[in-house]
Amino acid sequence: MSIVAFPEADPEAVRVGERLRLWRERRNVSLEDLARGARIAVARLRRVEAGRERLAPPEVEALGRRLGVPAWALGAPPPAT
Repeated sequence: MSIVAFPEADPEAVRVGERLRLWRERRNVSLEDLARGARIAVARLRRVEAGRERLAPPEVEALGRRLGVPAWALGAPPPAT
């Protein structure tokens, strides 16, 4: 029998994934529609929502635009002032 070790969750990826799912559900947007609108693969967006994958800043911005929220609402750093 072999033991499979899972890497520790990336706190930032988990936070972004949770916020993304929250806003997607608040806006009543399906995962498929959000992925298509932001031009991100559905499977990748699933991994993002699960906290297993990170998004690049332009992808976070595209998702935010599609959901009608600023990128920082999805967990991205707020813009510098």
